[in-house]
Amino acid sequence: MNYHYTESGLDNVYLKNGVTIEHDEEHGDLISITNTRGLHKAIACEIATKKGPLTGDEFRFLRTELNLSQPAIGLLLDVKKVSVGRWENGDVDVPRATELVIRNYYLQLKFGKNQIKELTDQLADLDAKVIMQEILLEESDDDWAPATIAA
Repeated sequence: MNYHYTESGLDNVYLKNGVTIEHDEEHGDLISITNTRGLHKAIACEIATKKGPLTGDEFRFLRTELNLSQPAIGLLLDVKKVSVGRWENGDVDVPRATELVIRNYYLQLKFGKNQIKELTDQLADLDAKVIMQEILLEESDDDWAPATIAA
């Protein structure tokens, strides 16, 4: 039977092995996990490389694995601590560009993987999905200005 590892702060992590459960009459179940540090590294890697957006809990997990406080990650990302708290609590979605940065920052620091090409590909894909307003300019008298559109 797989162990539901809710102690990670994530609802979707199950362990196939590496867990010992002993029942103690006085204290209830005593859980022992082999190589917790390696387990958390594996969870963080799965989060950082997964398809789809990060949840607030997943963002918090990566931030914690990076050993960064909310104010510190806020400084890194140039956002206020309150914004980080809102993402982590699920009040608002983690901005896509922000999650791409933290995913790649984690992979670079923990695994030495250079994810810059992947990051730029992801940003290009994101950019292609954004509808941009067309800017039409025209030159007149050696100066550029918005073009006048004939009715």
